Formats: sequence, structure tokens, C-alpha cells
Amino acid sequence: MATIDTSVAGTRSAAAPSEPDPRSRVVAGVDGSGCSRQAAAWAADEAQARGAALLLVAAYWMHTVGYPGTAYAPTGTLTELREAGETALRDVAGELRHRHPELDITTRLRYGEPSRVLREEATDADLTVIGNHGSHRLTTTLGSVAGTVVASSPGPVAVIRPGTARTQGPIVVGVDGSADADHALGYAFAAAQRLGAAVIALSCWSDPTIDGPFPAYGGLPLDLTPLDEATGEQLAHRLAPWRERYPDVPVQARVEHARPVRPLLDAGRQARLLVVGTRGRGKITGLLLGSTSQSVIAHAECPVVVVPGPRP
Repeated sequence: MATIDTSVAGTRSAAAPSEPDPRSRVVAGVDGSGCSRQAAAWAADEAQARGAALLLVAAYWMHTVGYPGTAYAPTGTLTELREAGETALRDVAGELRHRHPELDITTRLRYGEPSRVLREEATDADLTVIGNHGSHRLTTTLGSVAGTVVASSPGPVAVIRPGTARTQGPIVVGVDGSADADHALGYAFAAAQRLGAAVIALSCWSDPTIDGPFPAYGGLPLDLTPLDEATGEQLAHRLAPWRERYPDVPVQARVEHARPVRPLLDAGRQARLLVVGTRGRGKITGLLLGSTSQSVIAHAECPVVVVPGPRP
């Protein structure tokens, strides 16, 4: 690993909770599972720090049965699912109102496929929060739709694995050559400013002509320093405007010759938050939702926020 910036990645005092903003909203998916409860608790803490309102959303849904034109959903089962959703929302909202009596918390229960319901409810949200796996009982199975929500959401999505939330540590952000990287950096720096944390910006590079099974150089020793330095220069260029905008946020820039999953997961072991884009570009990291981001969501030892890039 080449660390190309030696700024101290320390911590600062967290900013005071923001004044309530009626336009700011955090949406959390609830399904009654322990995982979704932890995600909702994390969402409440985040909403409190942002001065945002919190909307808890549950969806009940099942496949219809029968032939086309005669398909139906058993009424008794739907009633049970609706009641289970109502109970889950009531219990979670009660817990969170007790912990955050000043927080504006509302609940919403809808019939529909969970990923569609969450996308629709989160259209104008600042952040959507879900657990990485859900309840088998309610058939809302948040975890089974996490990838769909992350890939299609118009805004940032936080995915919370059980037992990974922490209140200390840096904000780690994956940086590549794509437009998504700037959006991920913007989220990471804003979070660091709000939480009193440092930013660790990680950029990885790999090249099949060097790292593939049949390297073009024939296995002879290579000096990879120029490639490390070139990647470091690109990273410094990406970081420059964000350093200027957030001068009080400590920053450490890291460059690694590796595919990005393992370095991101390693950095995430002590992180408060891991931020990635939905997709990447070129040889520098390719933070693709179908590869890197999915692996990070599945295995990270801290909450993960996936930030979409600009829409076409």
C-alpha cells in the first residue's frame, strides 16, 4: 500500500445536532427482524444528527395464486401480514420515540412489493436505510431487495449489517475515475463534518496486463512506482475541492495496487462508515454495484452507504 498523503486522520468533536429542517427526511425500512430494528435505530441517530424527520416504512406483500385472470391472494394470510407489519412499525416507532423524544417520527404501512414501496417512499429522501437481511415471517425480506433498492434508488442508501454500527472511527470512501466518485466524496466529507470524523479516501488500481494469469511483461520484475504515483495524483486532484470546502476535516489519502474489495473491507474494520458509488469506470477501481459494491454490502464490518452518480 502507498499512502500518498500524511494528513492526520484523527477525530474531532461532532457537530451539534442540526436545527430541524422540514425539507429533510430519512426513510428506514422495517420488517420486524432484528436486523431492520438495528437499521431503524441507526436511521434515527442519523436523522437526529441531520435535523431531519424519520419515516418508518413497512410493506406487506405476497405472490398471488391461481391462473391468469383468476389469481388471488388469500385474505387470511394478507390480514396476518398486514397486522404483523402494523405491530413491527408500532414497536419500532415506540422504541425510537423513547430514545429520541424530540425526533419527528412517522410510520407508513403499504401493500406492495417491498423494493418498489421503498423506492417510491424514498423518492425525495435525503437517505434511505435498510438492513442487509430481513424477516422470513413477514415476507417483506428487506435483505432480498437491498440490492434492488441500492441499484435503483435516486439517492444514497445505507445498508446496515447486524452488530456493525459504531460511534467512532473514520469515514472511508472508495474513489475511482467515475463521476460517481465525486458524489461519494461529497457524501463522505459532509458526514465527516457532521459526525466529527476524519476521511480516509482509498483508490485502488489494477491492470490485467500486469495482474492477469498471463502478464504481458513475462513475469519480469516491474517498478510499479509510476503507476502508484499516477493514481495518487488523480486521487489528490479529486480530493482538492473537497479539502477546500471542508478545511476542518482531517483527510488521509491511500493508494493500493489491488482490486478494491479487500482493501475497502480491511479499511472498514475500524471505520464508522464506508461510502462507495454505485458503479465505476476504467482500470482504477470499477466500483460496480454488481461486483465491488455488492461484496462490500455483504461483508463490511461497518454500515455502508452507496451513493448514486448523476442520472443520464
